[in-house]
Amino acid sequence: MVAKILIIANKMTLKLKIVYLFNLLLLNVFCFGQTKSLAEEAITLENFNFNTKIEVLIPEKYRDESDTDYESYRFSSRNGSPNSFTKNTIFIDENNPKKGIIRTEFYQTVSSNRNTAAAFKNQTFNRVSFVLDQNNQIYVVCAVAMIVTEKEQKDLLKQLNDNYGQYKKYKGKSTGNYYVYEWQTKDKIIRYSSVFVDGNDIIEKHLVDEEHPEMVPEKKSRFEGYFYLIKKQKIKDTKNLEMSDFNFIN
Repeated sequence: MVAKILIIANKMTLKLKIVYLFNLLLLNVFCFGQTKSLAEEAITLENFNFNTKIEVLIPEKYRDESDTDYESYRFSSRNGSPNSFTKNTIFIDENNPKKGIIRTEFYQTVSSNRNTAAAFKNQTFNRVSFVLDQNNQIYVVCAVAMIVTEKEQKDLLKQLNDNYGQYKKYKGKSTGNYYVYEWQTKDKIIRYSSVFVDGNDIIEKHLVDEEHPEMVPEKKSRFEGYFYLIKKQKIKDTKNLEMSDFNFIN
């Protein structure tokens, strides 16, 4: 009888340990965000947590010490595609950095159309950029899909509608022919801009690897997709972003 009680007690203890570890894992995800770097894992946009630390996504170990002009980070993604990020700090007074900063931008300067840096459901994005506030907290994520078909766009919009309700659509304010689709939740704003690119006017840089880029004429017109996750309380701070990937946020 005592042996049976001990067995039951041990089983209950094991179950409690499993529940505890599971809750600890959930707490870690919800409170601290993603725990793996971009070299190890693409960002899952529908579950992205603004508590995610930029030091986790782009660790200091990838710092390129040979670049003395900018603070740069270089690494290969899971399929061997090259990645490079540049850190750009916007100061209140460029001549006197001690006065403090306005924001910090991490933008991807090297990527490949073979790379998956982020994903929303089935739609993948080739590069990502981040904007951080004065407290080093991420408040905007931009994910870019270099080539998007009309079907892929329709599927993505449907998935976004399924998640967040019917979109609001308006003509983009920046130069170019594009529309912005917007959804809102309690704490974030999601925007997706569909940008038409005329193939007759561009030359694409296809990266075989970082040391041997190939310049290839690209004659096919296409769509590019710009996916923005914005912390709702910081929406006013998105008006003056300087990175080119943020041209289509409004």
